[in-house]
Amino acid sequence: MTTKLAIETYDKIAQKYEEVYGKHWDDCEFTERFFSMLKNKDKVLDVGCGTGNSVPLLLNQGCIPVRIDLSSKMLDIARKKFPKVKFSKMDMRKLHFKDNEFDAIFCGYALIHIEKNQVPGVLNEFSRVLKKGGLVFFALIKGDKESIVKEPLDKNLKMFFVEFEKDEIERLLKRAGFSVLSMDEDYYKDEYEEYNELFLIAKKNRK
Repeated sequence: MTTKLAIETYDKIAQKYEEVYGKHWDDCEFTERFFSMLKNKDKVLDVGCGTGNSVPLLLNQGCIPVRIDLSSKMLDIARKKFPKVKFSKMDMRKLHFKDNEFDAIFCGYALIHIEKNQVPGVLNEFSRVLKKGGLVFFALIKGDKESIVKEPLDKNLKMFFVEFEKDEIERLLKRAGFSVLSMDEDYYKDEYEEYNELFLIAKKNRK
């Protein structure tokens, strides 16, 4: 129910989200570090793509992006912004892709809406669709809570958030066959919200 709540809320705040965060990834040094590690023609799965914030960065790297999200309204905005780019409605917990299909996965602030008991399954799915040596990027909220709170962009709505500690996410990734290459913390604040960010890049080790 909690992930479903997040999807329903994103459908309701999609336009406001686009107005506030439509260019959120343009100046993120941690994101740019990940993109700089990608090669031309790499096939990249953009998980929780939202309104398409990462589209320009991926295209500039010459990657072949595949974008998925579960919010229909967010996807509607993304398709209007980038009519030549394909966006699909799909659940990260059950990816409709072949084994070893992708060179990399970009997962920016999407895992934070998945119940913790379902996170290992998501990471196993990521491992399954990634090639050996494939990279995955996560942007997370640092902490130890799993809670339903007021949605920052509309206090009349509720949103489900999950936080992760460093050792926790590293342990989960290791169990799914990944090794962490880099992990960084930052602090984010705007007029709507503030939180501690956790950015990490990991590599798939197993076949």
